[in-house]
Amino acid sequence: MANKKQITFENFSYLIIFGLALLVRLLMLGKAPLGEFEATWAYQAWELAQGQTSHVGLQASYLTLTEGLFSLFTSSNALARFWPAVIGSFIVCFPFFFRAKLGQKAALVMALGLALDPGLVAVSRLAGGPILALVFSLLAMGFYYLKKPVWAMIFGGLALFAGPALWMGALGLALTFGVSHLAGAFEWSTHIRAWFSTSPSGSAGKRSFPWGFALALGVVTMQGTLFLQHYQGLSAWLDALPAYAAGWVHPSGVHAVRLLAALLVYQPLALIFGLIAAGRAWVTGEKTARFLSIWFVSALALGLLYPGRQVYDLIWALVPLWALAAMELIRGLETVKSFLVTRIHAASIFVLFALTWLSFVTLVTTGVGDDKWWLRWVVMGATLLLIGLATSIVHAGWSWPVAKKGLVVGVCAAFGTYLLAAMVGAAYLRPANPQELWHPGSGGVQMELLQESLGEFGLLTTGRQDNLDFIIIGDSEVLRWGLRQYPNSHFREAMPAQTRPAFVLSPLTEIAQPWTTSYNGQDFVLETSSAWAGNIDFNWMKWLAFRDAPLDQEKVVLWVRHDAFPGVETSDTPPASSEEGVIEE
Repeated sequence: MANKKQITFENFSYLIIFGLALLVRLLMLGKAPLGEFEATWAYQAWELAQGQTSHVGLQASYLTLTEGLFSLFTSSNALARFWPAVIGSFIVCFPFFFRAKLGQKAALVMALGLALDPGLVAVSRLAGGPILALVFSLLAMGFYYLKKPVWAMIFGGLALFAGPALWMGALGLALTFGVSHLAGAFEWSTHIRAWFSTSPSGSAGKRSFPWGFALALGVVTMQGTLFLQHYQGLSAWLDALPAYAAGWVHPSGVHAVRLLAALLVYQPLALIFGLIAAGRAWVTGEKTARFLSIWFVSALALGLLYPGRQVYDLIWALVPLWALAAMELIRGLETVKSFLVTRIHAASIFVLFALTWLSFVTLVTTGVGDDKWWLRWVVMGATLLLIGLATSIVHAGWSWPVAKKGLVVGVCAAFGTYLLAAMVGAAYLRPANPQELWHPGSGGVQMELLQESLGEFGLLTTGRQDNLDFIIIGDSEVLRWGLRQYPNSHFREAMPAQTRPAFVLSPLTEIAQPWTTSYNGQDFVLETSSAWAGNIDFNWMKWLAFRDAPLDQEKVVLWVRHDAFPGVETSDTPPASSEEGVIEE
């Protein structure tokens, strides 16, 4: 009988972790409305599905995949985010590919960290975000390491069509390999000889390689053009490089401090153990950890130095950081077998961290104006000192390995709980909210209310909710996406000079225009964005505890001409011209 492959406990664990990653990314995916950034890409995909345009933007992978969904199903916020969420879940495969280098247990811990990381989960739920570039690149690296060049070429080609974010990661990896070679953590000659010595080199391998290359080229071409419907998608990767280069000239306005704040606030568990592992590697000479530390520093440095930076550029640094943290966690957990004193020590550390956090929240709630606010700082400091004291007592009474394991388990439990809370807040409690650092903005805050108002006026005047004829002054991707089901909506740069349409949507800045005297208006919040001036210069303690931070609101006003209301006689307002595509009265 032929030997059948059996699912091992390790493989089953990866399946469970992948299912968990998929669940947390898909749960309540359509709850938050699309912001300007997301709506830009979602609306392009919808236009492609409707046949209204043949232009394929920079992110051909996202656009063609999402167009396929919109062609089969009704477009929605959830479907606009579907492929980033699903593909983002495959990030847990990366440690599986490199488990021989990382160690089996460390690879499992890394996979779990990548599955639940707040930043990676939040960015995976972002339509048009950089997660496709990251995951496709990691899969290409993994298959290359496993000596599977065809699969490596397929995912490498898909990464090329994932937009400008690819070049941020590619530049970081190029810098990593160069510095690692100089530091002795990676040797090109040794690597190349090892790769070719174990790769298919026989006659069968040589004959199959051209066919494999043709297959990879065909898959990438079909995906990039959505089965040969949009040939413009093939040039998207060429346009992505100039778009990334433009970011070195045109600043985004996102201060570098925000990237550091996101790293400290959302990834304390990975940061603590990752930095310990990096320091240990440079003392002991461990090449794998040295390479990972160089990768982390390179990706972080590029994100901080890049003028067109966004907080989500940090995802390239999170992968090596979690690899380092996982290696250090396993090293700390395997010192000795667990017994009663280790568990008591770990539980006491968890309780002390919880008390410290509760004291901090109480301080934020009561405010520094309280007469005894300074006493709470003393209590928090004393609580943290107790952690060191408890560890010293266990060290003196038993041994350092026993004390170390209890300390590692306690810190891991405390910051692991914090990580889950941060992930839930970023993904579910405050999805697509600029008060969470990972999101560029929140859009369509009152879009449903605006749609209801337009639907009521549509029923009143035409008998159908989606048949209302109105104009929209200005250009907003949020409105284009939110009102895409209104075929009689027309975008204009300004109010037509000789017409007064019955229904108008305009920015709040138009409220002082003379034509508004003939209308009644109601404002709606269209989008919220961060009001932080450059860096984090507000009450950071309140933000850390409750994510409470100042926001700017962009509003739109729905104007209804006076005589469009029931029971109001028609005024002498000049009628709207049919050439303008608005209601004629």
